[in-house]
Amino acid sequence: MATVAKCKFDLEICGGIYVNEPCVIDRHMYSGRTYHDNGQFIGPWIKALDQVPTPQA
Repeated sequence: MATVAKCKFDLEICGGIYVNEPCVIDRHMYSGRTYHDNGQFIGPWIKALDQVPTPQA
């Protein structure tokens, strides 16, 4: 998961893996370090949402 460096310990103590990148994709989870990284991870996240099948009525 991507997060700010000061939260690395908190993430790792809970079993997560800290990655210092603007976009981290782990199966269905998309994360970035801060809102400054929105331009990096919002695009792939929206693309994934477009691939979700719509329920039939």
